[in-house]
Amino acid sequence: MAGHATTVNFLTNAVRTLLSEPGQLGLLQSGSVPWSVAVEHLLRLETPFLRFPMRYAVRDVVIDGVRVGKGEAVLACFASAGRDRERYGRQAERLEVSAEAAPHLTFGSGRHFCLGASLARLEAEVALSALFRAFPQMAPAAPLERLPGLRTALTVSTDTLPVLLGPRAAG
Repeated sequence: MAGHATTVNFLTNAVRTLLSEPGQLGLLQSGSVPWSVAVEHLLRLETPFLRFPMRYAVRDVVIDGVRVGKGEAVLACFASAGRDRERYGRQAERLEVSAEAAPHLTFGSGRHFCLGASLARLEAEVALSALFRAFPQMAPAAPLERLPGLRTALTVSTDTLPVLLGPRAAG
């Protein structure tokens, strides 16, 4: 799953989000904001992971008032972590590429940090900038809010993302 499904789902989520936020996309297309900054915002906001695979508590612990006993299953929701209002304030649930990008958990943390994080960031920056440079007038071909979601417990994306590419840019 790592390196393929996560990349496909992230790019799909990022394109969908950028098409739904033409003002933010315009800042990127004009060069006012670097694509690398947008990628960090999009990774936080549109993580391809819904949940991390199940883990088991190694000791009794209380998390936000909830007791988790040693050996009990824990299912962390990455998708909600990137939208925490206490952590990200007013930009928690929306894309603001001109704001400073805050750290996020999309690639995990500590000894479980994704080894491919640098490559994933580079792939996203290159793919998104090339796509929107080649097709600057790309538009959704269907209402974005009605796209069918993937039927999986681990990832977040859509089954399809129909777009109208528009004319290819010269050069």
